[in-house]
Amino acid sequence: MSSDKKPSAEHDYINHVFFAKEQKDELRCPEIELNRLDKITDVTARVKAATEGKSGEAYSKAEKAIKSAIEKECAGKDSATTRCDVVDLYHGGVFSLYQYHRIQDVRLAFAPELEAAFFGGDPDNFNFPRYDLDMGLLRAYENGKPVKPKDYFPFSKDGAAEGEMTVIVGNPGGTDRQLTVAQLELARDDQLVSYLLFLAERRGLLTQFRNENAENWRIAQSDLFGTENSYKVLRGRLSALQDPAVFDLKRAQETELREFVDADPARRQKYGAAWDEIAKAVAVERNILGHYSYVEGGRGFYTRYYDYARMLVRGAAERSKPDAERLREYTDSKLPALTQRLFSTAPVYADYEKVKLGWSLTKLREVLGTGDAFVKKVLGNESPEALAKRLVEGSKLGDPAVRKALWDGGADAIAESDDPFIVLARAVDGDALEALHQLRRAGDVGGEQRGNLLGVREELLELRPLQRAAARSGHGELTRWHLVMALAAARPDLERPAEPVSASQPAGGVDEDGFQRPAIGRRHADPGRAVLMQGFEPRAAVALRARQPRIAGDALRRQGLRRGLMRDIHAPRLSTPQTLSISLVARPAFGFYTGTKALGASRGIGERSGWLTSWRRTSSKKSRPMPTPGARRSP
Repeated sequence: MSSDKKPSAEHDYINHVFFAKEQKDELRCPEIELNRLDKITDVTARVKAATEGKSGEAYSKAEKAIKSAIEKECAGKDSATTRCDVVDLYHGGVFSLYQYHRIQDVRLAFAPELEAAFFGGDPDNFNFPRYDLDMGLLRAYENGKPVKPKDYFPFSKDGAAEGEMTVIVGNPGGTDRQLTVAQLELARDDQLVSYLLFLAERRGLLTQFRNENAENWRIAQSDLFGTENSYKVLRGRLSALQDPAVFDLKRAQETELREFVDADPARRQKYGAAWDEIAKAVAVERNILGHYSYVEGGRGFYTRYYDYARMLVRGAAERSKPDAERLREYTDSKLPALTQRLFSTAPVYADYEKVKLGWSLTKLREVLGTGDAFVKKVLGNESPEALAKRLVEGSKLGDPAVRKALWDGGADAIAESDDPFIVLARAVDGDALEALHQLRRAGDVGGEQRGNLLGVREELLELRPLQRAAARSGHGELTRWHLVMALAAARPDLERPAEPVSASQPAGGVDEDGFQRPAIGRRHADPGRAVLMQGFEPRAAVALRARQPRIAGDALRRQGLRRGLMRDIHAPRLSTPQTLSISLVARPAFGFYTGTKALGASRGIGERSGWLTSWRRTSSKKSRPMPTPGARRSP
């Protein structure tokens, strides 16, 4: 059995270290689920077949139904221990089925105190290296016994050795690179601004509550930490979107793609309406954003009591429907995770919930207006604070046994309940669901059309000579040809050495754009050679990464090159076989590196980088000028 010492003033696991000397002392974590990824299956063909020829709401329903069916087949009768998710990749270009082994009995064995885990505080939070002990140890249990997996990463007391290959396991962040200009404008002008204002006020509320006494500090610390993290992330995102260079680049990319589509009748017929359809969906999102955020999105009812009530009310309604027709959150494959949250034994603090709910109801009235029908339905003649007090003090949903009884009782139990939060959720859930469906319909249109645009982008990239040169040189993203074009546009005074860097590395001929083609697979005389470019600005890097050399060239001309253009540097050989990839990446203090892909120490770091040449300022008669973009020249 795990310990029943729940967090409290006597058991403060935030400000004091926790260490279980024996397994019986470990703490059960009621809201943590561990998922071990066991299998990935490509189900793109099934999803595409189910949605073929459909659009709009019909497309959305068909996609939802096939996803639910696939997930249900995958989980089978083992949904308690098997989790299956159909995951969209590349905005609907690829659909993959992820099958996990689910573990819900998770117990805490060790956690450091906050002062050690958060050493350096908020200023150091997103910095590297960071000196703290931000970690914890959990033990997974099944059938009351610790799990003993067949395959696992063993713990190393000694740590990584010099030159040893190191892999960081985790989920990559999203980039939203495929969003259109209209969608980015929505994020910049509406979504981010309103949410950042909301987060800033919530941070003030939580800070004030936390500072009242030591117990409030413990209760509110986790919510405040999450709020501050969200604020930092989104503030940075807004700053990036407010940079005119970002939108200049996106508009140039979108213009290029639209011109490519319009140039061919078949492409125009298939893809031409995508931007207009997305713009219409964006207009719908913009119109309902405020209403949705407060009615359905959680900003108007900031309390765990209401979260529980909505899960219960919706759960009773959705479980009476066929699986394919339910909201995705309530399909059979999703219910184990949902009920874990619903039946959680984590404590609910009534005084804290009153403060949060009273503030969020005030924001609901402020944003939607005192004359709004929904506001009148919720508040009636009561003030936000008075309503919050009445709801919290009259509710029994803080007790997990009460929540479980209502869930098990189904629609009849929900209809008969007089719990004030259940009554509130029943009254407003129709409005909330309508806002949810409106937003999802708009989102489905945007997602469907983004999937189409992804396809035509691939067509465009396949036709780009630079992309073909990249494929020949074995590099999937940026290649020397991008640099040639960008530097030619920025610095026509630069000249290129006439001879290859090494006599053992002959040139590979001339490609269709007039650029010297690299000879691949021959060893460079200096396998550690790479090129360091100093002085490039971030907007030039953005343009280069997006394969927009002319925009990069303009940025370089405007900003100038602060120091010498390029210098040769020597990278050490690898001491153990591993892959080294140096691509064009922003380095604020050092500029940009462009370089090699080595397949192991035995082949040398420069095995596939013999094409690198020493760009330099020169007036030597033996050198010839860099070609202008698109020009042809003799080898």
